[in-house]
Amino acid sequence: MLTLEKTQAVPRSLRTDGTIHVTGSRVTLDSVIGLYRAGQSGGEIQRSFPTLSLAQIYGVLHYYHGHQEEVEAYLQQRQQQAEQLRRKIEANSPNPDLRARLLNRRSR
Repeated sequence: MLTLEKTQAVPRSLRTDGTIHVTGSRVTLDSVIGLYRAGQSGGEIQRSFPTLSLAQIYGVLHYYHGHQEEVEAYLQQRQQQAEQLRRKIEANSPNPDLRARLLNRRSR
């Protein structure tokens, strides 16, 4: 006889630096949700992150839909931290026009 679990663990882990990862991997919640927002299905996300199972991916997406407000706040905070770090790195750059030159070279 089949028995049904009443609860399922969400495959997410909080690291000491405050980053949320898919449990047992180095893949961040940001990465999975970013691809999902870009329109990718669970299978397409798995092709980008083959170390994740479909169950892990759909577990993360289930968590996202059930806690969307909290996840959006977390993602916004991560975006702000990334922007602050980018500004700090650019301000401390020994060669301020290096970024412009690299972007110019990339666009060729």
